[in-house]
Amino acid sequence: MFKQVLLLMLTCGFLNAGYAAEPVQPRLSKVDSGRHFGIVTGDIIEQRFHIVTGRDTALSQSSLPTPGAINYWLDLVNVDYRQVNQGKHREHLVTIRYQTFYAPLDVRRLTIPPQELMFLYQDRVIPVSLPTWDFYMSPIKEIAPRAVGASATETAFMQPDIIPHTIDTRDKSTITWLSVLLVTCLTLFGLNNGIFGISYSPFANARRRIKKLARDNNPQTILSAYREVHLAFNRYAGQALFSHQIGDFLNNHPEFMRLGNAIDEFYKKSEKILFAEQTDAQQQQIDYLQHFCKLLAKAEHLAKKSR
Repeated sequence: MFKQVLLLMLTCGFLNAGYAAEPVQPRLSKVDSGRHFGIVTGDIIEQRFHIVTGRDTALSQSSLPTPGAINYWLDLVNVDYRQVNQGKHREHLVTIRYQTFYAPLDVRRLTIPPQELMFLYQDRVIPVSLPTWDFYMSPIKEIAPRAVGASATETAFMQPDIIPHTIDTRDKSTITWLSVLLVTCLTLFGLNNGIFGISYSPFANARRRIKKLARDNNPQTILSAYREVHLAFNRYAGQALFSHQIGDFLNNHPEFMRLGNAIDEFYKKSEKILFAEQTDAQQQQIDYLQHFCKLLAKAEHLAKKSR
């Protein structure tokens, strides 16, 4: 009796193991090919295939069809693939796009050839065939088209070009010119004040960058802010400008002459910053530099207007 029970248990175990190892067979659950009539030369034909498998079955993406010419009238344009897990199953969504270049003289029935996909389960390869698809193409011209204007009583197949006509804008000319003038003034104002991120003044650019640096509250902010002002002086002077060269700079650029003391003060503060002897709080330093750059940019702007 014990031997019979043991034999029955072993038999059930083998059956269960064999059943568990059997995969869910890939199944083509849905095919969507759109309309199969009224297709003309150059149309894109899109086919969507939904294939259901087990979670442990994967598509061999090397088996997906590659873009290129299928035959002389049909091209495979591209292939999209994605998968979605749903419970114990996995849904594979394959989209294939074709383009037809057949030019029929009458309504013609054509066929897209089948494709074959390969699915992998452990060490097994399971093929799934995508079926053929028939569709009807329509001609885009008559078999013997009539020429343009062949007869005064007969409508030609090819119609003449539409004669172009001018649009009367006389009632809109005032508004158009006012709009152009407004846009021009706003553009010049924005460029002059650096609103669009473009400014001819290196000091205005430095002031804007210091404002951005002030948002980052870190020990390097003050050093970076002073460096921006020094770079602005260097760009304006066309060379690296040091404290002993301030006199020559003012002689070459008299528009800053009235700010000579302020420039000297800036260079002295800069030296203290470099040797970590500053005593002002960070926000005070930022406010000072922004105001200093504003004065320099204004002096430069006034000098340009007077030229």
